[in-house]
Amino acid sequence: ASLSQRNGKAASRGTLVRSSRPSLRNIVKAPSIRLSKSAPPLERGLSRRVSVSRGSGFSSMGSISEAQLESNRPSMDRRPSWILGSDIEVKILEANPILEAFGNARTVRNDNSSRFGKYIELFFSQKGSLIGATIETYLLEKVRLIHCEEGERNYHIFYEIMDGASEDELKEYLLDGYEKEDFKIINQSGTMDRRDCVDDQEEFDNLIESMSLLQFYPDQVRDITRVSVSCMHALNLTFTAPSEDESDLDDANPHLQKFLSLMGLERKDLHDTICFYEILIAGRDKQRRNQSKANAEKGMEAFIKSIYNAMFTYLVDTINQRISIQSSKSSEQSASIGILDIFGFESFQTNSLEQLMINYCNEAMQQLFNAVVFKSMKEEYDREGIDSSFISFPDNQDALDAIDNKGTSVLSILNDMSFAPGTNDEKFVSNLYQRMDPKSTRFIANPLHQGKRMFVINHYAGPVEYSTEKWIEKNKDEVPRAMVKLLESSSNSFVKMLALILEVEGDPNGSLNSSLSSSISRKRNQKTVAKQFSSQLTKLRKKIGDTTPYFVRCIKPNQQLTPDNYCHKVVLDQLKSLGVMEAVRVSRSGFSKSYTHEEFTRRYQVLLPGKVRAASDREGASKKCKIIVNESLSMMSTNISKEEREKGIQLG
Repeated sequence: ASLSQRNGKAASRGTLVRSSRPSLRNIVKAPSIRLSKSAPPLERGLSRRVSVSRGSGFSSMGSISEAQLESNRPSMDRRPSWILGSDIEVKILEANPILEAFGNARTVRNDNSSRFGKYIELFFSQKGSLIGATIETYLLEKVRLIHCEEGERNYHIFYEIMDGASEDELKEYLLDGYEKEDFKIINQSGTMDRRDCVDDQEEFDNLIESMSLLQFYPDQVRDITRVSVSCMHALNLTFTAPSEDESDLDDANPHLQKFLSLMGLERKDLHDTICFYEILIAGRDKQRRNQSKANAEKGMEAFIKSIYNAMFTYLVDTINQRISIQSSKSSEQSASIGILDIFGFESFQTNSLEQLMINYCNEAMQQLFNAVVFKSMKEEYDREGIDSSFISFPDNQDALDAIDNKGTSVLSILNDMSFAPGTNDEKFVSNLYQRMDPKSTRFIANPLHQGKRMFVINHYAGPVEYSTEKWIEKNKDEVPRAMVKLLESSSNSFVKMLALILEVEGDPNGSLNSSLSSSISRKRNQKTVAKQFSSQLTKLRKKIGDTTPYFVRCIKPNQQLTPDNYCHKVVLDQLKSLGVMEAVRVSRSGFSKSYTHEEFTRRYQVLLPGKVRAASDREGASKKCKIIVNESLSMMSTNISKEEREKGIQLG
C-alpha cells in the first residue's frame, strides 16, 4: 500500500480487511490502539513482525512505525517529553540513523537495505507512556566488508565519512589526499552513489547529531570513526611473498602506517599475528609457523570483519544503555510492543551457509504466520457456527527439522563436524549425505548434487540449492587468540574495548562488565555461528509466541525503483518469498470469501430478482441469502454431491 493512503480500515484481530484498501499507517497503529483501548490487553505483549524480501525496504517504515506508536499514546499523556522529564522517544528514534549508517547498504533492490536483523521492544507504563526500549540484532553481514556484488555498495558509513568529514577531520583520520575510488572497501563494486538521491554528506551530519542526542561523548565518536577508517585502510593492505610458504607486510604500501597509527598498533605485532600462526606439538609445546601470502590475506580479511563486528556490537550495546528503562521507572512497566525487522527469504545463483540460516529463520516465522492465519480462520468459523473440520493446517515442521534438529539435520551435523579432528568441507558433506534421511521430501541430494557437494532444501517458498564451500570455516568463525592479543596491545583504549567484546561474544553468559577468565576463550572456540543463531532464533520464537502478532509485508513493484512500473514476475517472486502465496493457500483451503448477509444479498440478488423481490418486504437479509443459495445450488449439475454442495457454501 502507498504510504499516502490513509482511508483504510484495520480489521479486528488484524487478520481480515473487508471492503477497504490496506493502509500501512493503520497497520502500524493497530498494536498501539489495542494497547491503549482497555486494561486487559496490557497484560499481554504485542508484536508486529515486519517481513521483507531482501531489499524490499523497511528502514523508513521502521521510523514511521516507531513514531506512530509514540504519537498514538493515550491523550492523557500527550505532554512533550521535556515536561515528562524524559527524552526517551527522541533517543529511540535517533538510534535508527546510527544503525543504518553502520548496518545498512545499497543492494540491487534497495538503496537502504538493512544487512542485519533487529528486534526492537518498546516498553510502556500502565498509562501508556513510553518508558524505554531494547534492541536485539541478528547476523550482521560481515562478508560485505570484503566483497560487494556489482551494483551494490558497502556500508553507508564509509561513503558518509568520505563525503561528510571536514578538511580537519580528514587530516585527523589520515584521509587527506584520498578519494572514495582509492579504497577497495568502497570501489570494488564500481557503485558509489545512491539511486534514492540521499546525500551522504547530509547523512554524516545527521549521524553525528544522532550520536550527540544519544549522549555519545566526542571521544567515543572520534574512536568509532577512527576504527571505521581503519577498516578502509586495512582492506588496502598488501603482502609480499619472500617464498612460497612465507609472507610479509608490504612496507611500500602507504596504507600500512595509517592503519597502525589509527589502531594504535605496532608493525611487528601486526606482522607476527597475521604472517605467522602457532600449533601445539604433542598437545603441550607451541611452535610458530609461517603463513603463505594467500593465508595472510585471508587472515587480514578475518581481522577486518572481527573489528567491524565488535564495533557494531559496541554501538548496539551503547544505544541500549541510553534507551533502556531507568531504574526509577522499572516498576511502572506494564506492556510492550515489539517490532521485528528480519531478513527476507533468499535464493541466489550461489547460496551458502548465510542463506540457509536466513531461510531457516523465514521457515520459523512462516510457521508462526500460518498458525496465526489458521487460528484466525478457525475463530471466525466457530463464531459464525460454520463447520471447519475439513481444513488442514499447512505445517512446515519437517522443513525446520531438516535444517535444525538434534541428531540428523544440516546444522546439527555441521556443528558436530566443525570441531572434529582433521575435518574439512569434504568430510562434512560426506557425513551429511550419509546421515540425512534419503526418503526426505525436504532434503534432496541426488548424484548430480553430490558431485558438486551441494544439496537442496524444499522451503515453503520453493526449493533452494546450497553450496557447502567453506561451511566449516564460516561456522567456526574463529577469532584467533593472537588477534585478540593484538587488539589488547593497542595504545588506544577503545581498541582494547573491542578485544574485550571479542572475548565476551564467545561466552553465552558473558557481559561487557563481567570479569574474564581463560575459560571464556575455551567456550568461544566451541560456540559456532549456527549454534548462536539457533539459540537466538529459539528465544525470538518464544518471545513472539507469547505476544499478539501483526504482520506487514513490504513489496517492491520493480527492480528499477521507478514509479508506474509494475513487473509481475518481480512481485510474484516476492509474494512467494514472503509466504503470501502460502497464506493464500491456507485461506483457500477453507472459505476464501466472506460476506455479511447484506453484502451477499446486494451482490447476488441479480441472479434471482423475482424471488428476492417477493421476499423483500417480509423477510430479512438472512432469509434472502438462503433463497439465493438454495436456488443457485438447485441449478448446479446433478453430478455434484450433496456433501460437496454443502462444503462449497455455508451460511453463518
